Amino acid sequence: MDNETLRLEVRDEVGGERPKRLRKDGYIPAIVYGHEMESVPAQIKESDLRRFLSSRGKNSVFTTEFAAEHDFCGLIKDIRYDPFGNSITHVDIQRVSLDEKIHASVPIKTVGKEKLDRTKSVIVHQLNEVTIEC
Repeated sequence: MDNETLRLEVRDEVGGERPKRLRKDGYIPAIVYGHEMESVPAQIKESDLRRFLSSRGKNSVFTTEFAAEHDFCGLIKDIRYDPFGNSITHVDIQRVSLDEKIHASVPIKTVGKEKLDRTKSVIVHQLNEVTIEC
């Protein structure tokens, strides 16, 4: 695990039209939960989240900067997208302990499809993701 962190901010206002206003201001609403912690509403700058996802992906453990007393290691558990576009509407972040085992779903991706296309080979996938314990 490298030193890249994801900066979260505590979100005081929840419900109603507030998430829509939050997204309009360039933030994504989020919820942080898990390992000996009550659920806490948060917000993430959309640009920071997209940069993080492009460099680290969805399935990596990372450290957060979240109100000094709440800094922790986390894992993105779920990302919800707008059904009519590519915009992110909400993120669930699970707090994890580096001493305990967790279960995570990891997508299976085929690498080198171009070579298969040239040889007119076919791969039949029976699984799109695998659940692992780590």
